[in-house]
Amino acid sequence: MATHTYELFVVLDPSVGEEKTKAIRSRIEGLIGEHGGALGKCDDWGKRRLTFEIAKKREGQYVLFVFDAATDTQLLPELKRLCHIEESLLRHILVRAEVGKSAGDPALAEKALAAMASAPRGPRRERFDRPDRGGDRGGDRAPVSADVAVDAAPADLPV
Repeated sequence: MATHTYELFVVLDPSVGEEKTKAIRSRIEGLIGEHGGALGKCDDWGKRRLTFEIAKKREGQYVLFVFDAATDTQLLPELKRLCHIEESLLRHILVRAEVGKSAGDPALAEKALAAMASAPRGPRRERFDRPDRGGDRGGDRAPVSADVAVDAAPADLPV
């Protein structure tokens, strides 16, 4: 029975209150322990501004759970079911963590996002820069000369 490290990242509605947030956290932690998983850490990132509105909310309470679980357990489907049922969860993502790469540190996550945003991009290509998108397509077609009559009927066909 193989075990892997998983990360569950949830965004909670901040208007539900501290008691409800703690209840949801303890419910997720209990579910992990109930199905034989080992909770590595539960990291509360606090209230943060959302990039875009979700259910007319501009802020969210971010919580990260890092845990180990067996691959053949029913823990992962149960966690997904709980996240879909719970109305105060705005968003969630459950991923298998790669070795040596964890989103556990919010400072590192923000540093990575800032590096991605400031990375230089290549020059923007216009639509006509690509040969397969309009414009002169090139090719091996010979240009139509002006001395060829397009409307002329062949001599062997009756008119």
